[in-house]
Amino acid sequence: MEPTRNLEVKETIDILHEMATILNTGLDRDTVALCISLCERGANPEALATVIKDLQERQATKKRNN
Repeated sequence: MEPTRNLEVKETIDILHEMATILNTGLDRDTVALCISLCERGANPEALATVIKDLQERQATKKRNN
């Protein structure tokens, strides 16, 4: 990737991570980047969001039960 493209990608991920933080999604920067990559490769964003919510709920349940 060329340097200008790298900077654009980084800025885009930074903006989307900031949005995710404002929306209190609990997603870190790396996870946001992974979600973007999956969507770019054809993953259904709604299905991906459902999976993430489910995993977060399971993690919360597990923490409560310990």
